[in-house]
Amino acid sequence: MRNSVQSDLKYINIINISETLYLFYSTGLDTLEYIDSTYKNFIIMYVNQHLLYGTTLKYLSVGEFFINSLTIFINGIRETMTSSTVIMYAIFGMFIFSEIMVFSTFIWGFFHFRLSNPVMIIEVNLEAFLQISDVLNAGSILISLILQRIEERGYFEVDYMLERLILIGFIFLSFQGDEYSLVKSYINNHWVTLYFNVLTGLHSLHVYVGGIFALMQAFASENCGCQKDEDFNAGMYWHFVEIIWIALTMLLFLL
Repeated sequence: MRNSVQSDLKYINIINISETLYLFYSTGLDTLEYIDSTYKNFIIMYVNQHLLYGTTLKYLSVGEFFINSLTIFINGIRETMTSSTVIMYAIFGMFIFSEIMVFSTFIWGFFHFRLSNPVMIIEVNLEAFLQISDVLNAGSILISLILQRIEERGYFEVDYMLERLILIGFIFLSFQGDEYSLVKSYINNHWVTLYFNVLTGLHSLHVYVGGIFALMQAFASENCGCQKDEDFNAGMYWHFVEIIWIALTMLLFLL
């Protein structure tokens, strides 16, 4: 039955295209009108030939066509703007964007379960997360000072601050490890503990990666070998980690 419906749709689409061609040659339509009508018939044919079990989801398949067009457009721009700096910023930007999508997925899941369970009594330990937040805020302030010293070419102070930033990162991971050891529930006990461990674990992993970035920049900046672009990217990564922690603080400790 479904095969017969598809064959009928293909036959109808062929008739539509034939009518468009006849209209073009008989009435003398200009080129723009012809392209517009042909484009509309192509979209109709594309949607009908990509049926998803006869449901309304068939209209979503049009997105494939527009995504391909957008990809071609982006590639055309990229080919005219290719340089080492542009490639580096593009790679780092897509990495940050992918991390935002990962955290957004788990945050949306937490919101879904939290809003479906409005009545919850959860003991909030403000002192614990304030200590962790203060450590991470100190790292964020230090990153801002590092970027300022790079602009002023104070490379000796940059080396000193990067070493302190690495120490701050390990202090944060130590506090987070203490929090995990003192939690009296396991990851599979409840959805709250599941999302708590997953979200804070992912964030701790990113803090660890940020510490590795800072360590690499500390080695690279010896003997006045600072590289402005690399230091800027590492600083933006730490600010991204700080923003994620602010969102997690509101979700896990304040709501």
